[in-house]
Amino acid sequence: MPAGWKNVFLRIFFPARCIACRKALPGDDYGVCPECLLKLPFAAKKSFDLPYLKACYAPFTYTGPVASALHRLKFSKKPPYAKPLARFMAECLPQDLQADFVTFVPISPKRKKERGFDQSEELARHVASLLGLPLAETLVKTLENRRQSSLPASLRKGNVIGVYEPAKTFPFGKGQKFLLIDDIVTTGATLSEAAKTLLFAGAESVTGLAAAKTAQKH
Repeated sequence: MPAGWKNVFLRIFFPARCIACRKALPGDDYGVCPECLLKLPFAAKKSFDLPYLKACYAPFTYTGPVASALHRLKFSKKPPYAKPLARFMAECLPQDLQADFVTFVPISPKRKKERGFDQSEELARHVASLLGLPLAETLVKTLENRRQSSLPASLRKGNVIGVYEPAKTFPFGKGQKFLLIDDIVTTGATLSEAAKTLLFAGAESVTGLAAAKTAQKH
């Protein structure tokens, strides 16, 4: 089948869809339809403070269509959802952002094998492309801890202590600034622990960025 006809076939039978309502969209990219764009739960305040992070940002509150889209991204094997979410993430960053690398909070090798991909890595890949920065794999998750989502807020900080190590393949050096990507921020324990690991490895600063944060105060 010629490439042109193949693209037509894919658009007809496997169209790109709105990540919120699943309505078919024109073109090849997943995105957000005009109707859903008006309903997205944009965060009233896109920046917030977390330990070990210079600053942290998220464009959305974790509710409604964004919560559904992130759930599909993680558990329904929808990696194309990462690209439109990454666009909103990149747009909520300050113009004077200082970063040399985009990196991400990794899931465990076991979970990545089960899922087939790492959702934070997919988000980071697209954010890096949009910002024109290199993507770096800087952290390794070495302990298979309990899922943060299964624990109350009071136990989440202790659940992530010591679960990350610096990647031996990444050349850490003085003065490096990182933009650290995660999918959802609840208590911020995961992002803080990952940022702490980067700082102990020699990073000068770490800025956090997630697709959404819960309504819980940080």
